[in-house]
Amino acid sequence: MNQKSKQEGAAESIRRAIVGRGSVYTIATIAPVVVTLAVTPVLIRTLGLNEYGVVAIAISLFRFGGSLFTLGLPNAVTRSAIVERTRAHGATALVLTGSVVAVVVGGLVATTVPLWAGYFVDGHAASLLLPPVISSVGLAMLLLSQALFRALDRVADYVLFSYASSLLSPILGIVAIWIFGAGAGTYLWALATGHLVTGIGAIVRATIIARPRWVKAEVIRAYRISLPTLPHQLTSSFMTAALVTFAAVAIGQDASGMVQIALLLGTAPMIVLSALNMGWTPMIYRASDAARPRILRDSTRLISAVVLLISAGFVALLPPVADFVAGPEIASAEFLHAAAAAAIGLVFMTMYLGNIHLVFLSGRTALLGITTPLAAVAALVAVFVMVHAFNYRLAAITIGIALFYACICAASFWLRQRSGHPAVLFGPSLPYLVTALIILTIWSFATPPIWLGWGTLALVFLVLGLVEIKLLRRDRAVQLPADTNSNGEWTQ
Repeated sequence: MNQKSKQEGAAESIRRAIVGRGSVYTIATIAPVVVTLAVTPVLIRTLGLNEYGVVAIAISLFRFGGSLFTLGLPNAVTRSAIVERTRAHGATALVLTGSVVAVVVGGLVATTVPLWAGYFVDGHAASLLLPPVISSVGLAMLLLSQALFRALDRVADYVLFSYASSLLSPILGIVAIWIFGAGAGTYLWALATGHLVTGIGAIVRATIIARPRWVKAEVIRAYRISLPTLPHQLTSSFMTAALVTFAAVAIGQDASGMVQIALLLGTAPMIVLSALNMGWTPMIYRASDAARPRILRDSTRLISAVVLLISAGFVALLPPVADFVAGPEIASAEFLHAAAAAAIGLVFMTMYLGNIHLVFLSGRTALLGITTPLAAVAALVAVFVMVHAFNYRLAAITIGIALFYACICAASFWLRQRSGHPAVLFGPSLPYLVTALIILTIWSFATPPIWLGWGTLALVFLVLGLVEIKLLRRDRAVQLPADTNSNGEWTQ
């Protein structure tokens, strides 16, 4: 088969990996959000606002704790399953090791609950914050197992346990309330049980897929790669909390609530991109050194096209969704500008991911623990200046998310250079990304009529459709990628 056919076959595989698997991962990723939106009204009516406030705090804590207790290991698990000599067997050993560490960390945190619980649930028993610690352990187990499922393309397992955790736990909580009576403690203990059972089940499934094989050097290397990324992974959550707090201090409590909702809407496109990245990362890791630059170029182009479509869809849906979520009294023009300003970060996040794949592949992640916090500091300083310069407008605060991603994007080019891998060829992606940036910037400063948002979406959809149809017709004759082996690995 000639070189052109090889490239066309690989392009078809890229589309399947990103659009096919990525779409499934997206559905699994948004499941917790959808379930939370569905369950929240039931809990508020059943528990009352005071008790539900405790539940809301607990949910925030275990979402943060689930990531914290993994110590950044999930990315190292995915890398190990594809790159290291022991492959899936060594990655399963990392899943078990990380789970034991999560239990130990969770036990240590649980002993300190009486010392800090009063800051979160003043007037309530400190024991109410023990269930979120248990939930954090269960979620850490789940995240570690899902990293293995993702690396091995076990999409069904990934989705199954994602939905089990998202649906089983809240259902157990509601059933517990019906049986034992309404109370935050009742719901949270049932929730923790569901999370822990699901986490243990995911670990069992991982060991069935591949028996663990411990290699000391690989375990040490995995933690050497993962630990520096922990500040990197937690900084995004910190940025949101910092901007909401800054809004409360600089403008007032009402503004902080508006900023929180605007960030919830504005960062939604990035959640979708993160889900697509779950199908993108393993593909880059599997590629041979010779094929990787081309595969990364073509896959980045496709991701950028999807990002453009997401951006157009965002500006079209923003007004009605804002009215539904925040209410007409909050969803003012200033509020819509704030949400769109945060969404600008989507463009920079795309280029950041293209570079950061190669950084993780090389294992040279130590500097991420420095560059990402520095990017957050730079973004917050810029926000402080802009808030005063732009008369305390909400968009001057929420744009901090976009500035943060712009900073880590810039740093990623330097980190990629240090990785030793060739530069990512962003040329074919730039038309899509620049167009997305223009669309989001316009909606950040102006208030176009609703019909223009839908018209923009229709035009973008039409143009992208024509482009992709042309590419599909070009590749139609090629059924299988010529540069993959029977295991789906790119070889040349």
